[in-house]
Amino acid sequence: MKKDTLMSAKIAYEIGWRIINSKIVNPAGKIINGGMSRDWLQFGIYIFDPVTKKKKQTTVRAHKLLAYQIYGDKIYDGLIQVIHIDGNKLNNIENNIKLIDKNPKKCIVENCSNINISNGYCRTHYLRIKKHGNPNTLLINKRGEGNVSPEGYRAFVKNGIKIFEHRLAMENYLNRKLLPGENVHHKNGDRLDNRIENLELWITAQPSGQRIEDKIQYALEMLERYAPEKLAKNIHTGTG
Repeated sequence: MKKDTLMSAKIAYEIGWRIINSKIVNPAGKIINGGMSRDWLQFGIYIFDPVTKKKKQTTVRAHKLLAYQIYGDKIYDGLIQVIHIDGNKLNNIENNIKLIDKNPKKCIVENCSNINISNGYCRTHYLRIKKHGNPNTLLINKRGEGNVSPEGYRAFVKNGIKIFEHRLAMENYLNRKLLPGENVHHKNGDRLDNRIENLELWITAQPSGQRIEDKIQYALEMLERYAPEKLAKNIHTGTG
């Protein structure tokens, strides 16, 4: 995990950003969508960089902000790591955030005495987290129900070709094949929850992991913050 050298979570907290019920809330009390970086939810703020002596945009990961809300400066202890207890990096609620020793000798799962190999988990629980999103869940599928990939997606093999259930569900909903550059995102972070209401169509033509409406919202927020006169002019004149 990239080290937060600028303490962006602390700065975000001090200027009024919060995580409430797993949602990102800006200083004005408005819920924003944020964007994705790998599997983490994050958002951008402007801060003063003491090195360059200038303002710069930086990202804040939602779970780090929530951890700061709970634990304060303790999260910046060099020996501490912030983790999601259930392995779902989008589940940013208070009882799912935990601080652990970066180098524990034993697995952090209760009653497990195996040696830690990664993120505080032994090999068995680490693989369960990676595959199922929960260190205590061991899924054994019935014949014909497919398998769960190492990335946590349910997949089937048909005529020698691997088919992912979430992609198939979206194709059935759209009544067409997915186009190059299109992918399917799970809203709640559960890669086994392939109900269509939990799926969103994303495009990689935008910066990785950002929806079109996210970029529009970001652009509007930037105009409201730095050039409100241009936004007002376009609204009144109908130009743009």
